[in-house]
Amino acid sequence: MREIKFRGKRIDNGQWEYGYLYRDEFKTFILKETIVQIAPNTVNGPAEYDNETEWIEVRPETIGQYIRNGYEDNKEIYEEDIVILEERGEDEVMPVGIVCYEEDEFVVNYNSYIYCLEYKYGNFDIKNLRKYHNGYHQRSVSEIIEVVGNIYENPDICKK
Repeated sequence: MREIKFRGKRIDNGQWEYGYLYRDEFKTFILKETIVQIAPNTVNGPAEYDNETEWIEVRPETIGQYIRNGYEDNKEIYEEDIVILEERGEDEVMPVGIVCYEEDEFVVNYNSYIYCLEYKYGNFDIKNLRKYHNGYHQRSVSEIIEVVGNIYENPDICKK
């Protein structure tokens, strides 16, 4: 089973926060849970713990869902991340693409190409992306080899 979590940029200072997502009709929050000790170990019993939840207001347009960790660097991959793809059998690294959620699946968009992430064995497979061009499946297999930024902090990467 994959972990369901989100990230978003704080309204107050622009820093990324990671956790659960909560939205109402006016505001968007990331909820961070922390386990705190409320009573120490005693001769009468073990320590007692409780969960504390911090509600952090974030900019709604920056919300992105966690996809999985990368294979090489174990860096977390989220929606709106900018990634470098590599096609097997090709010698050159392809330009960057953007991870997004379209039509009920996570994909990487690169120009007119769509690379679909398959859900296998409880996780998204980032080593065997199916490539499509104008709706037709291409006979190549690609993989995400590196996360190089995101569209909020590194918009110029995608313009190259």
